[in-house]
Amino acid sequence: LGKSFNTMSDELKEKISELKTANYELQKDIKKKEQIETMRTEFIGNVSHELKTPITVIRADADILQMDNPDNEWIEDIKKQAENLTAMTNSLVSLARMDERNGHIKRVVFPVSDLAEEAVHSYNALALDSGKHFTYDITPDLTCCGDASSVRQLFTILLDNAFKYSSGKGNIDFKLYSSGSYIVLIVSNDVDNIDKNLTDRMFDRFYRADSTSAKITGYGLGLSIAKAIVSEHNGSIKAKMDGSQRIIIKAQLHIK
Repeated sequence: LGKSFNTMSDELKEKISELKTANYELQKDIKKKEQIETMRTEFIGNVSHELKTPITVIRADADILQMDNPDNEWIEDIKKQAENLTAMTNSLVSLARMDERNGHIKRVVFPVSDLAEEAVHSYNALALDSGKHFTYDITPDLTCCGDASSVRQLFTILLDNAFKYSSGKGNIDFKLYSSGSYIVLIVSNDVDNIDKNLTDRMFDRFYRADSTSAKITGYGLGLSIAKAIVSEHNGSIKAKMDGSQRIIIKAQLHIK
């Protein structure tokens, strides 16, 4: 019995030693990943700021050249590409700043229903011009505690995404209501056939569901920013397909 007990004790010591070694290696991996993430964030922030000046110079030079060549299509193309790069740079800067804040934002109570009304009304003209059927249902007098500017940006990103990727003269719906301790936002739109498995990747940085379309501009950063905004408000955001030709994005923001 004593011999058996000693054997069990030795085996237990060996297992404990293995667990300690595994835990040490795990902690090393976690620290390494954190260091890589910090380096990535710093790199994006530094590159974004470094790009701002040359892009500004390019835009200014193009404006000057266009004064003497107002109908030159090459100059116009340079200006459009510079504008696209400016938008991408601004998005990268926004993401870098949110990464640095790590969820620490100045929280104030603001009328989220009013912000939503302002956002949807600004898209009425676009819906009319593009022939899309745009509807919205906003519960009045809702409030939320957080960063009003970021939430306004969230509304704009999801509406931009819906109008950009909606098929033909399809339907776009915007809903805002409260459920328990959350503000719930649902934006849905008709789309051409999309693989249901791709919805899990839509919030990845630089991912675009339809990167082959020349008509669609952008760099796949909008939904990444939307996810970061929702995360800062202690919420969640998910995308799912309703059938094969309608996509639904649902975001929840903690009210307090």
